[in-house]
Amino acid sequence: MSRRLTIVTTAIVALIVATGIAIVWMRQQAGPTHGNLLTIGAPVARPPLLQRVDTPHAKNLILVVGDGMGLTQLAAARFALRGPDGILWIQALPSTALVRTQSSSSLVTDSAAAATAIATGVRVANGVVSVDPAGASLPTLFERARARGLSAGLVTTARITDATPAAFSAHVASRDDELEIAKQQAASGIEVLLGCNPEKFLPPSRGGERKDGADLAAALRAAGYATTLDPAALSASSSGRLFGLFAEKNRPPLPALTRAALDTIASDPEGFVLLVESEETDSASHNHQLERLIRGMNELDEAVRVALEFAKADGNTLVVVTADHETGGMQLVESKTERTLGVRWSTGKHTGQPVPLYAWGPGSARFDGEIDNTEVHDLLTAALGLDGLSMDP
Repeated sequence: MSRRLTIVTTAIVALIVATGIAIVWMRQQAGPTHGNLLTIGAPVARPPLLQRVDTPHAKNLILVVGDGMGLTQLAAARFALRGPDGILWIQALPSTALVRTQSSSSLVTDSAAAATAIATGVRVANGVVSVDPAGASLPTLFERARARGLSAGLVTTARITDATPAAFSAHVASRDDELEIAKQQAASGIEVLLGCNPEKFLPPSRGGERKDGADLAAALRAAGYATTLDPAALSASSSGRLFGLFAEKNRPPLPALTRAALDTIASDPEGFVLLVESEETDSASHNHQLERLIRGMNELDEAVRVALEFAKADGNTLVVVTADHETGGMQLVESKTERTLGVRWSTGKHTGQPVPLYAWGPGSARFDGEIDNTEVHDLLTAALGLDGLSMDP
């Protein structure tokens, strides 16, 4: 009797396991769940395709970084926001390239190493911000530009001390050393600092985290910066210097931040360099939040539109749009629901996929084919005429 019971029990367990395997297989074949369906948007007017520009050198640079933005994030945003035949403003830029993103320590980079490669032209380990293995500072694109007399600006929807803006404005062995990053940014002379979470710049008496008691916001105000922590008070600064950090859930939209930065530094007769970063694209992809991703991509695309409108009116500005890495391993697959695509994510982390680059304006013809992220730095400095500039003490 016990032997028969054992056989029956074993058969039931095997049946349960087989049924579970079959259910998983059928779900995989059927495609994503309803919560991961991308709705195809209604057709809208296409942005005009821009003509290639062969002029070799630019006076100004606007570098736009969609953190975590891969080719699939772009495709998803295009389908959702512009319909099946539309294009984003990003995709109206005619010069294109694919960018390899590995760091010196891994084939899958983090934002610190990827941004350092673009900022300095040197491949470093994950977590490192613009220093070499010996801890020596690596000259950044912004430092080269400011040494030539150009103004500089950082705009981000993340903390201004986060990895990407930090790589252009500070030198630390670890991206986590954000109090030191804030200190270096405040002392850098960079004319525009716009982002989120002011705590790294403020002492505890003002709700901040600085154990040294320094009030870096007050120091910047004393140095002539127009400063604000209130998004409703954001406006261009007539002094040519602007500092604004906002609560992440109550910040101005990225296009407004971009416009305020341009209105502040564009009058510099020597020119300017401006970094504009969207963090939403990365955070949404990490968390597989499709609607948030599309909102972030729309905000990023509208910021690119602001940049292009300025560049077209100015005639001497290079606009480059790229990413530091891809996040999420995003895929678009066939769906059984009309006017939708299924969305699958292969990971909640970064991937080693190459990322897209789009460019327009003087110097944009240099961007072509498949390149390393360190080459992005070299092409940017060449376009601005900074490649022969020595930064030796």
